[in-house]
Amino acid sequence: MILSWPFDSRAHACEIALQLDEGLSYEEWSKMGIGLQKLEGSAMWWLGDWLNYGELAYGEKYKDALEKTDYAYDTLRTAKYTAKGFAMDRRRSNLPWTFHHEVLSLDKAEQDQVLDLAETEKLSQAKLRTEVQLYGNQATRSSTGKNYEGMTVAQIAALPVKELTTENAHLHLWTTNGFLRESFEVIEAWGFEYKSCLVWVKPQLGIGNYWRVSHEFLLFGLKGECPFRDHSLKSWMELDRGEHSVKPEPIREAIELVSPAPYLELFGRKTVDHWTVWGNEIQRQLFVAEEQLK
Repeated sequence: MILSWPFDSRAHACEIALQLDEGLSYEEWSKMGIGLQKLEGSAMWWLGDWLNYGELAYGEKYKDALEKTDYAYDTLRTAKYTAKGFAMDRRRSNLPWTFHHEVLSLDKAEQDQVLDLAETEKLSQAKLRTEVQLYGNQATRSSTGKNYEGMTVAQIAALPVKELTTENAHLHLWTTNGFLRESFEVIEAWGFEYKSCLVWVKPQLGIGNYWRVSHEFLLFGLKGECPFRDHSLKSWMELDRGEHSVKPEPIREAIELVSPAPYLELFGRKTVDHWTVWGNEIQRQLFVAEEQLK
């Protein structure tokens, strides 16, 4: 693809200035801004390709030329490795260079999945970072991808919870340190307002990039006017962890004390009396039960 110059004869560029003719319409001026952004990203691709060519062709000698450019080391490093990480046929001309750099920590398949999502959902860079967090850092997340198929934050937020719940309802949303900020976006998307939280304290030592995480959050959201029925319960419980992602039953019992029925659980892993439970493992259990009845 040949990059088109974003300016017509009514804009004149040189090394130190961009001079615009008088009388430009807003649309013309705005289009030039988009063109400038693309040029900025293109310059990073060009710089990275130039660096990788020099290293391959001239070995260590190429570093002598770098000193003459007066670029900051971080700029050279990010341009070089982003260009090396994306072959030219994998680069998306309709996505900024910065998007490609953001997904660089993922494997190639995951990079393509996140960039596909960025294209179809028109994600902002902040939203893109959220998706990268879901796909990446699996060690800190206890390798969730090895236990079940994940969903992006955007997909979770798009679930029809607002339509499934009544005008007056409670929401109890499990989350972890890694997704704490994004959880408030989900609460809002589902039509609730955050009010408080319960902390599940795990006596076993956890994992983490900073503190050894040994807790999870149960965020409480309110929709409309729905009384909190029991004010005697404290805001934390120390309970042993069970199988991967399985939540302690005493917390379910506490939810039943503070929130009125009927109850709906999303992403549940087993059927529960007096609850409607939705999840892919529930489907498998029902099929097994049907086979046993035959």
